[in-house]
Amino acid sequence: MTLVQWCFIERYAQMATQAAVSKAFKTPDILKMFALKQPTQLRERLEVIRRNHKLGKVTAAAYKIEAVEILTSLKKLVGELSAEERSFLQDHMTSGLAAFEKVAAEDE
Repeated sequence: MTLVQWCFIERYAQMATQAAVSKAFKTPDILKMFALKQPTQLRERLEVIRRNHKLGKVTAAAYKIEAVEILTSLKKLVGELSAEERSFLQDHMTSGLAAFEKVAAEDE
């Protein structure tokens, strides 16, 4: 493979990743924490959104969107999720986040 071909493939992979990320994440704060590799802050955000959902401060739809984004980010950053979190993620995964997971796995 020539250097030009390799550069083209590398750039294509970057563009595919960027497209998958922008389609997958709807919450800028979560995207920022993921990009900065902040699993502790993501865990804290997950606890806040869970609490707010239980208190009725956040709708079920908003809770699901944020929780799935956070869990997908944690899965990529840490690789460890509880059985309950894996089940929740599997039940509520969006097509955009599924595409992100696929592209991210190809990059590894």
